[in-house]
Amino acid sequence: MKKSIGHLYALICILLWGFIGVFNKNLLANYSPFMLLMLELPISYLFLMIMNHNFFKVEFGKEVYFMLAGLFGSALYYFFNKLAYSIAPASFVSVILSISPIIIGILTVTVLKQGKMTKAFLLGFVVAILGIAMISFDGVTSLNVKPVGLFFAFIATFCMSIYTILLSKISAFGIESGAVARRCLFYGVIFVIPLLFLVDFEIKFSGLLQPANLIGLLYLGVFSNGLATFFWNKALASIGPMKAGVYMYASPAVGVLAAVICLGEKITVITIMGIVLTIAGVVISGIKEKKGEQ
Repeated sequence: MKKSIGHLYALICILLWGFIGVFNKNLLANYSPFMLLMLELPISYLFLMIMNHNFFKVEFGKEVYFMLAGLFGSALYYFFNKLAYSIAPASFVSVILSISPIIIGILTVTVLKQGKMTKAFLLGFVVAILGIAMISFDGVTSLNVKPVGLFFAFIATFCMSIYTILLSKISAFGIESGAVARRCLFYGVIFVIPLLFLVDFEIKFSGLLQPANLIGLLYLGVFSNGLATFFWNKALASIGPMKAGVYMYASPAVGVLAAVICLGEKITVITIMGIVLTIAGVVISGIKEKKGEQ
């Protein structure tokens, strides 16, 4: 029964994350990327504060990890994420974001000096990059997708990968995950504030109470960030990271279907082939070598 609930938690997370692109695109039609960021992050922080209001203290050396996690995982990731969604189709952004596990693997080996790049990982990397190349080329030539939007999606993916690496370090501190998420998000809000003086944007509060905008903000701030994180932690505790990770492979597919159905985005046969290759590459890269194999 416990494992069945764990699979349900993981499935709910993938569904919640899969519709992020849809709500982002709808809100970005009314708000600038930075304005949306300034509205979303405080909502997420308040929700996490309600979910977990336990405070903790650590020495400055450890606090730096929380600062960096807030910078890359909240401020920079969400900023470039919004920029990407404001320029490129949601389906394209969803697929590019899905290669994060491969980037995490590369950073783990090259920066943390942990593990090694297996043959499966290298093969998966090549297949995923081929898929991304097909999607990018077809998008630019056939669908008039601006390359800069795809570039911003890559930067967002890289920032999220660094954030995940930092979380692996923070997890060794023995602090409850909800409190960690709240602390990281706090620093994210702090790092975003200086952008108020550097980014030119229009403050529009008039449409906040419109049902569509209000539902979108609550979805992004509460459900896709706060509630999904809570469910994901439950899934990890119940069925473990290996089984829960399998559900992540379905995330880009859900994102693409949501964009096509809800936003009416068009995709070509070449783009579909690229999506399949990208997902296959991520799956292949996660295959573990058998003991004794070199």
